[in-house]
Parts: sequence; structure tokens; C-alpha cells
Amino acid sequence: MRLLALLAFLACLPGCRPKAADGMTVTPEEFARLDWLAGKWIGSGTGSDSSSFRESYVFLDDSTIRSYTWADTGYTQIKDSSDLKLRSGGVTSGSGDFRWVLTRWDRFGLRFEPRGKAVNTFLWRYVDDQTWIATLRWTDRDGKPQQKVYTMRRWQL
Repeated sequence: MRLLALLAFLACLPGCRPKAADGMTVTPEEFARLDWLAGKWIGSGTGSDSSSFRESYVFLDDSTIRSYTWADTGYTQIKDSSDLKLRSGGVTSGSGDFRWVLTRWDRFGLRFEPRGKAVNTFLWRYVDDQTWIATLRWTDRDGKPQQKVYTMRRWQL
């Protein structure tokens, strides 16, 4: 146990922070590969979260994707919006005091960690052009790990 504590201490000497705390560096070319997000989506969870919801993602420019949550099935009444931004090589998501930073992007998906008032992590995993999975994880007030998984399917006319 002491060895683990020592290794953790050595890994975080002054001037050195774990990659998860800093986020990761993303190039504009890599950010453009998020083009699979563009469009309208119908999301649903499992169990008590099985009711569907609507989201859409629009590239505003080469460094900003705006996400919208819709109050209606016809995508006419915006309920909420937030931005996914590439700034100075880092990617953030959120709005207001609720922010997340991209800390990992690999074959398992994109992992975002909380900043500000946000408390959950989330992972987006591309499945195919018609489907992606969003997994949210957090710890409840009793210290127990919680998780919700949502399947996002492309809206088809």
C-alpha cells in the first residue's frame, strides 16, 4: 500500500499533473472527425429511463459544435443547448458552470471529465453512422457508483 502511495506522489511532483486533469491535445483535423455527430438523434435509455428524447448536433465552424436538446418530437422547441469546443488544442463540452473536458479519445470512445459544477463523467462511443452510445457515470451522495447508458439513433424522415 505504501508503494502505491509513493508512486502516486512521485507521479504528481510539482509541475506534473496527470493527463486526466489537463485534458488531451486535439488537432483541428481530429476535431473534424467528429462529423458523425452532425444531425438529429433520438436517444433512449433502459428501465426507468426508457422514454425517448431528442438531440441534434450542428457544426457552427471548424472548432465549435452546438448541441440542442428538443422539448418536442418535431425538433421545433429548443429545451437546452451547449457547445463542444476546440480551443488551444483542448476540447470542452457544456454551458454555464457545467463543463467537461475531453481526457481520452481512443477506440473505446471519447471520455469527458467534469469541471465546474458538473459531477459526472461521460463516454461517447461511435457504433456506426446510425448509432452511438452515451454512458454517464457518477457517485451518489452515499458514495455508490451510478451509471446510465443511452443509445442514440439517427432520426430518419
